[in-house]
Amino acid sequence: MSHLFAGYDSNLIAGRRYSGNEKGIVVSVFSTEEKAINAFELRIENVACVILTYEQAENIQGKWWYSECIPNIVFVNRWNTIIEVFRYHVDYEEVENVLYDTAKEIMKRIDSLSTEIV
Repeated sequence: MSHLFAGYDSNLIAGRRYSGNEKGIVVSVFSTEEKAINAFELRIENVACVILTYEQAENIQGKWWYSECIPNIVFVNRWNTIIEVFRYHVDYEEVENVLYDTAKEIMKRIDSLSTEIV
């Protein structure tokens, strides 16, 4: 599978994309958190959709970004991982909470796996 970050950073360790029915999740693992954020920032500069930093502070951990584009998408950095949750063919406001809640759940699972490994 070609990965979304393949052309942006050689520090990509692994990535998986799960999609279907006009929605999906992408998880990209890098060698370090700093390299994950750097790769994502480079990607922001090189895509057609505008990706903005999520400014709301309550209940948000880590760096979050979003795009009201095709697809509507949220991104989050957790440790050395970039999580992307997206949905096509709907207004952003209709799916914003679902996108964030899904990303938060994936963050919890990454935390759980990280704790088990340490």
